[in-house]
Amino acid sequence: MTETNRFLLVEDDSISSMMTTMAIEAAVPNADVKVINDPVEALDYVRNDDTPDVAVMLLDINMPKMSGWQFLDEFQKLDVATRSRYRIYMLTSSADSKDREKAAKFPFIRGYFLKPLNASDFQKALSN
Repeated sequence: MTETNRFLLVEDDSISSMMTTMAIEAAVPNADVKVINDPVEALDYVRNDDTPDVAVMLLDINMPKMSGWQFLDEFQKLDVATRSRYRIYMLTSSADSKDREKAAKFPFIRGYFLKPLNASDFQKALSN
């Protein structure tokens, strides 16, 4: 099982957020899930997060104001200490192979999940 119970969900859809939170809590019973529905706010949160514990981030691709890709472009510019506190997984409804290929180009992306998040698959991914 993962060594962290901190999770940051960057997701603009409230129903998907609720379902994903339930899946995380089923996979990690003591999970501390923070949901931010605006990627610009999520980036500010990450920049100002001084918690030393590692957090797993689930990042949607298609969001208003800033896409998941734009978020990742900005995330790469952060200092190494900040970036190292987040293990990022893409969480999307896009089954497009081009999105998977694009995600693979970011060295800090740990995985790619299709919505809805399955608790058992998520738990397996976290244990690797």
